[in-house]
Amino acid sequence: MQQLKTNLLLLKAVLLLTVAAAQTEKVSEIQRLSKALQFETVSDYDSTTFDPVAYKNFIYYLQQVFPLTHQKLEFRIINDYSLLYYWKGTDSKKAPILFLAHYDVVPAEAGTLKQWVHPPFSGYIDNEWIWGRGAVDDKFQVMSLLETTENLLKENFSPYQDIYFAFGHDEEIGGEQGAQKIAEYLKTKNLEFDLVLDEGGVMIKDVFPGITKTIAFISTAEKGDMNIEMSVNEKGGHSSVPPKETAIDILSKAIIKLNKNPMPARLQEPTIEMFSILAPHFDGKTRFAIRHRRLFRKKILKQLSDNPGTNALIRTVMSTTMLRGGAKENSLPTFAAVNLNIRILQGDSIESVMRYIHQITNDSRIQLTLRRFYHNPSSITPSNGKGWQVLSNTIKENWPGIVISPLVTPGTTDSRHYSSLSKNIFRFIPVTVTNESKEQIHGINERISIIEYRKAIRFYTELIKKINTEF
Repeated sequence: MQQLKTNLLLLKAVLLLTVAAAQTEKVSEIQRLSKALQFETVSDYDSTTFDPVAYKNFIYYLQQVFPLTHQKLEFRIINDYSLLYYWKGTDSKKAPILFLAHYDVVPAEAGTLKQWVHPPFSGYIDNEWIWGRGAVDDKFQVMSLLETTENLLKENFSPYQDIYFAFGHDEEIGGEQGAQKIAEYLKTKNLEFDLVLDEGGVMIKDVFPGITKTIAFISTAEKGDMNIEMSVNEKGGHSSVPPKETAIDILSKAIIKLNKNPMPARLQEPTIEMFSILAPHFDGKTRFAIRHRRLFRKKILKQLSDNPGTNALIRTVMSTTMLRGGAKENSLPTFAAVNLNIRILQGDSIESVMRYIHQITNDSRIQLTLRRFYHNPSSITPSNGKGWQVLSNTIKENWPGIVISPLVTPGTTDSRHYSSLSKNIFRFIPVTVTNESKEQIHGINERISIIEYRKAIRFYTELIKKINTEF
């Protein structure tokens, strides 16, 4: 009897230790993300704000907390700060897979710091959330991919085909020193990837009126991006004797013309496919209109144009983002300029947009200057290939009942730098965005739930395993 009691006590102790070990493992992955968010790897167009120490310390931190990954995978630092990992597969003749992410973050504006519940670089952990800049965009993705790799290596898992992980350090300012340099290096290896996965699409909940189901948007394309400085040079003088039009007046009229005459709207793939997939979840009138979209084309485009979110899906959009002009209260400005940030829809181009602006403003006094960081829209990846299938199947298995749809991403990602390396580029991160949380990305109180972060690690783990068996 005494021996039985002793055995039971030992068994209880083992079970308690097992539970404690599991809890420690779960906490540690949360703590690792928390620590990662504390490195102020901020990228800004103002190069004087760049802190190389924060970047170097972050890289060193990754090497310390993911030892197996840095022992077993070939690790290379590109252009001082961007990271490239190569995981050799058992069949290197098969086309490889590429996972993209970035670890730089946008600044937290000084004027908003008091509005943060927890400081933006605190990595604060409470019972539900991990707080900090980069919790969603995009350090969580870097960390969850590395957690996945470390865990799979502990299981002695070997991928069937080669896998690369490319983590840029300047995505938020165009990726020219990070992703572009990595892509140039990969080109020297004559690589063509079977599948490329970057950030972009997310899971949407309670955003579309009338749709109660969560929607996973897998981006199969992204819009182009360009900045044009629209400027006017005029004679100055004293404000007490104003001319009929100042430089600011001329510029303002041009802006109004562009606002009143947006570029033409049109429905095209994958937006048509998206609405076809979502149609069963809309009300009866909307379903009918979508099914007969050729008949109701003008009405559909009118309704989509009225909403900023859907308007961005059907046309090239222009936003006035920076304005400058004038030096003194009582002096007429000799110069006025506005920056137009333009997101180019597939079918338009940098050249066609420039022509359109000239045509609409129709004023020889207006000068247009194309600024840095511009590119045309991406090509569209078909949503019927094996890459789409393995990705959508993994999403369905992890989030049962979810609706999956293609999407044209209005924003831009590092994936554009890899366009010549693959015909199958998708953009998706396993994060749920709601009406409440959508303003947190690049905004105030960015955070990710502990549950969702753990689900992200599970998602990437199952995705890599599924690629191993289904590709």
